[in-house]
Amino acid sequence: MKVIMLKDVGGVGQRDTIKDVSDGYALNYLIPNGLAVQATPDRIKQHEAKVRDTQTSAVEREKAAAAQAAQLEGKRVEILVKANEAGHLYQHLSADTIVDTIKKSLGITIPPEAVMINAPIKSIGESAIKVKLGTKTATVNVNVVPLA
Repeated sequence: MKVIMLKDVGGVGQRDTIKDVSDGYALNYLIPNGLAVQATPDRIKQHEAKVRDTQTSAVEREKAAAAQAAQLEGKRVEILVKANEAGHLYQHLSADTIVDTIKKSLGITIPPEAVMINAPIKSIGESAIKVKLGTKTATVNVNVVPLA
């Protein structure tokens, strides 16, 4: 019996795939437990349309991410923070702080998980930060300035 997998099942198949399984396994385990549905011609058409839509939206997301990465490449943002006389910050800069500053100064919204900080920024000065959007990576220069 052909089934469309609704969830990943070890040894059987991954979500959104069409699999051939034994009738008993499908009727007694997969379908009653909500792991799969029987693959009727209508459901197969719906499934194929859903997969096409997902692929199209993934391509669109990738294009948008590439455009954002191009906008960010080489830009410079300035962050005002509290620091001691030696130039050390009272707390390191978080990805959230960097994202908020980029949004305020450049008007570009990026997720905090896109910011890749190699080492915590704990001192005054300029640092090059990588921002990974989709498959593209942009470098943003972050200038940390002490509050007067």
